[in-house]
Amino acid sequence: MLMRQPETKSELINKARNVIIDALDANDRAKVKELQRYLNANYEKSSYVALYPSENILLYYWCTDYDSILAYVGRADTLAKQVTEKSHPTAARDLYSLLHNKIIKNKLEADSSISASSRPEEQKEFLHLCLDYYLIDAYSMPEKTLDSALRKLRTEVKQFKDTYPNSVYKEHITVKGQEWSKWGITMGMGGGYGAYTGRLTSDFNNIGAMFISFGASYKNLAAEWNIFLGGSDTKKEIVKQGVPWIKGSYASYVGTSLTVGWRFFERSRILITPFTGIGASNVSPSEPDEKDFPALKDVDYTFGPIVPLGVHADLRLGKMKNVFGQNLVAPSFYTLRLSYTFNYQGFSSVPSDFSGNMHLVTLGFAIFGRGLKTVTL
Repeated sequence: MLMRQPETKSELINKARNVIIDALDANDRAKVKELQRYLNANYEKSSYVALYPSENILLYYWCTDYDSILAYVGRADTLAKQVTEKSHPTAARDLYSLLHNKIIKNKLEADSSISASSRPEEQKEFLHLCLDYYLIDAYSMPEKTLDSALRKLRTEVKQFKDTYPNSVYKEHITVKGQEWSKWGITMGMGGGYGAYTGRLTSDFNNIGAMFISFGASYKNLAAEWNIFLGGSDTKKEIVKQGVPWIKGSYASYVGTSLTVGWRFFERSRILITPFTGIGASNVSPSEPDEKDFPALKDVDYTFGPIVPLGVHADLRLGKMKNVFGQNLVAPSFYTLRLSYTFNYQGFSSVPSDFSGNMHLVTLGFAIFGRGLKTVTL
């Protein structure tokens, strides 16, 4: 008979964290307190993280254990630094997010509980201030919501300092918050379909194309460099400088553009960005055809400058996991990007027989990253 191996520390921690989550769902404060004490007593000094500092603070708030909050806040920064040197729980269920959302939904009740407690006004105001701070989740908040929360917190900090200049909590009141950097980066890739207009519709079939893009942003202004590679085939025999490009031949398409856009609509999961810019494109025979028929090297059409006009619609699918629970990792959002572009080619110096524009629709994935920077509040 096989004997079951003893549970490891990691397994015991994950089991206790999952029971805490179940107790939170059941609103069982006594069980939550018991398990929180057990984890802190047995694992705070071990090489494993049982509860992150932000989780501990919010659990104390949920249990209305204000004495523990006041005692713990002074150690939170030190404990947060120690977290990076320890092994982390791997439970699939996210205790921090559940706890954060639960308190946010009952914020009025949490504030009322603090106000109704029989303790000095200075402590009450400090507890209100700390609660507002620990409910700021820079990782998941939309930028405008985060900015608003930080402005409110800065006002609260100033009021507290003015009201209690000699407060015993003075060393803890200069807190470090985090806000989105104004600068960001983007990278995208995918595929699409292009439809010609004008005379080009009689010469070439519509194209299929792959694209890759790289970009940078400052606040709501976004710039991107896009590269398109694709192809179609000729609808008829095309003769240029006496060289025939026979019907049904593969027509290689290469395009590039530099665009500037403005994010005029942003919600938690949706971004809408109109853009314009400048670019160029080239339609030419394939390399194998040019090797077989060297004269075809002179049969190509370069369109430039092109003016692209379009819009990106991004749907955020997910985000990088915040391992430490309280904004210690710069965020990245993974988006599904649908784009429409009208390439105006009217400025190109191609013969009028080959004049025309292009409608281009693409679908792909993009990564949008904007760092978090620490600010003094």
